[in-house]
Amino acid sequence: MKTDMSQFQEEEEFEITPLIDVVFLLLVYFMVTATILREEADLSISLPAIVDTPTDPQESEELIIDIQANGQVVVNGSRVDDPAVREMPELTAVLNETRLLADALGSRATVVIQASEDSRHQRTIDVLNATAGAGIRFVTFGSPQS
Repeated sequence: MKTDMSQFQEEEEFEITPLIDVVFLLLVYFMVTATILREEADLSISLPAIVDTPTDPQESEELIIDIQANGQVVVNGSRVDDPAVREMPELTAVLNETRLLADALGSRATVVIQASEDSRHQRTIDVLNATAGAGIRFVTFGSPQS
């Protein structure tokens, strides 16, 4: 009795459809569970490209904040806060006073940040956090005085 070999040699096909389904499910899973970090995006401060210089000096209460290479912050010539302190309570108090004064005079509080080339970027972020905490919305960057 001879059996036909063609019965045993059926072609087996590899189904790729379930594999594609699994890959898409994994892709959707990772997209849904991924978290987006927004640590620096929550500052809500307007950074203008060009600052309008008011013709009337009472139109704007301006603070010039210098950030030195060692992290020391100087506001209109006066040193505030220890360079190691990131919360900057003294700077926040000065910024609050400036904003309240500007509100009382009907003007706007403007901050000009002048960071040294050698200063750490984190210190600039600390100053921006202090301005946001004080409610100052008009912030710009200037060149440090030599």
